[in-house]
Amino acid sequence: MQNRWNEEILKSLPEKGEEVEIFETVEKVPTVRIKRKDNTKIFLHSSVRPLLEAKKIAERLNLSNDIIIIAGFGLGYIAEEIIKQIPPFSPDKGFPVVIIFEHNPSLLKTVLDIRPDIKKLFEDIRVNLFLNMEELLSFIEALPTRRVTYFFHRPYFELYSDLYSSFRERLLTQIHKKNINIATLSRFEKLWTVNIATNLKYFLSDPGIKTLEGKFKNIPAVLVAAGPSLDRHISFLKRIRKKVLLVCVDAVLSRLLYEGIDPDIVFSVDPQIFAFYFFYLCRNYNSKAILIYEPSCHRKIPAFWKGGRLTFDTIFPLIKWLSNITGEKGMLDMGGSVSTSAFDFILLTEAEPIILIGQDMAFNSERTHARGSLVEYFLRKSTSRTENIETKSYKLAHSRISTSLKSNSGKKVLSDRRLLLFYWWFKDKIKRIKKDIQVWTLAEDAAQVEGILLKKEDDVEILISNRPDFIFPCDTIKPLEVTLEIKKKILTEIEETVKNLNYICRKAQEGINLSETLYESLKEKRDPSFFVLSGLDKIDSEIKKKQKTNTLIAMTMQKAIFSITEGHDDFLTDEEKKDEKLATARRSIVLYEEILKSSSLNKSLLEKFLSELQNF
Repeated sequence: MQNRWNEEILKSLPEKGEEVEIFETVEKVPTVRIKRKDNTKIFLHSSVRPLLEAKKIAERLNLSNDIIIIAGFGLGYIAEEIIKQIPPFSPDKGFPVVIIFEHNPSLLKTVLDIRPDIKKLFEDIRVNLFLNMEELLSFIEALPTRRVTYFFHRPYFELYSDLYSSFRERLLTQIHKKNINIATLSRFEKLWTVNIATNLKYFLSDPGIKTLEGKFKNIPAVLVAAGPSLDRHISFLKRIRKKVLLVCVDAVLSRLLYEGIDPDIVFSVDPQIFAFYFFYLCRNYNSKAILIYEPSCHRKIPAFWKGGRLTFDTIFPLIKWLSNITGEKGMLDMGGSVSTSAFDFILLTEAEPIILIGQDMAFNSERTHARGSLVEYFLRKSTSRTENIETKSYKLAHSRISTSLKSNSGKKVLSDRRLLLFYWWFKDKIKRIKKDIQVWTLAEDAAQVEGILLKKEDDVEILISNRPDFIFPCDTIKPLEVTLEIKKKILTEIEETVKNLNYICRKAQEGINLSETLYESLKEKRDPSFFVLSGLDKIDSEIKKKQKTNTLIAMTMQKAIFSITEGHDDFLTDEEKKDEKLATARRSIVLYEEILKSSSLNKSLLEKFLSELQNF
């Protein structure tokens, strides 16, 4: 079976290949040497036994994973050896996906000239060739798995250091991001649903961020995050406060209020209870700030906040339904952090320049967060006489997930896989925003992002000193009226959904019963009856018809979905893992159980909301 994608790529190669030195080895196969920028030369493979070298490399790799990535093709010996050792293509059982990244088309053309038989490798359906890093990363993002083996060919790091170092960081960050997304969905699926259902009454009556779209054009904005560099710029914030739109993340609100700095806007998106403490610590301050919250934020936050509130639309099905009835409130680019959402909001308002404070995406070995932020507070609470906050911060900075990035000063600065997600988000975002929008940072030891300019405090003060004072129009942020017509539409929508959920609950219980019968038949080595198999098919078909309701319940059963589709069936016994039919029956039981649990939870929450809406 031929890989048409690879064939098209090979046809696009240049007519002339890259000039290399070719040597014959004792194994009677060629190896090549390439000149570096400094005119020294390096072999792409062993100068003596490249086949033996490839075999040893392949033996050290975990080739049982679903995705195998080779960065740097060379003459193809390593890829060929890997293909020999992995399972063959099977339309029934699936097969490993081998991804090859070779950035240099001219070199690849030379390889095909030296080793014309290597083209057979690219005809293998398991092999996917990429010459473009972005296309490769998009391809990986779409694959339904997280079991990845990657190999970076060392000579490529010596020849093309910047490119392959960047590729490695991008790849590892993406894999980490995917794992985080899966873990996040699994961990917060039910919490998100409970929060959204509880926050619906606020979401309906609170205006959306669209009301501020384009409202602050040419007004300087400051985004305050919880990075350690914030400590050095508190006095600066006090001096420029009257000249700027001041937006902060929830984690630094208490620190700013303690310092006598009341922000214009505070952002909150986290669904966990600890995010509520960011606000609870501020209960004795009379803040005039506007809260902008994501509908799945912890349900205590909108209820607790006494000032004005704004909200925005999300991908969650229930919010999308309501937005279709009430009108859009505005969307933000969610980059996995409250600060990325806050930054995107500032772009929406057209405020400019944007000054970043505490948005470091890095830390030093003494401190990971600014003093007085709640994150630091929790770190302090967990310290002891033998392990103070500096020791804890040092361990975090030098943990196995730590890495390093180039800082604005040109030196290396510590970061970690979580912060790298935000780092790549900002890199991508800055590339896509208008060229005339200036983004500045004051932190020399923040991770360097192309397009974010390092500025000194004095220079920023001079540049914005001639701007008029800015007063945020907080009095204009008032609750919306929920009309009788909108209320009726919502009631109709929710009542219909509750009815569908009741139906799915019944069908899921039928599915559990039939799946258990199927399981017992297989366990006793009996052929399952036609009644059982056709009954399960019918149930699946009937549940699928409720497509709109299915999108709702899917959000609260992500762990089960990923466990089954990603192959992480930790609920299977050893016996079930050995018997594919038995494993399939067990997965069927688990899936129907999760459908029943999810439907019951959503039904309960929506019935409660219906009761509240009657008195709204």
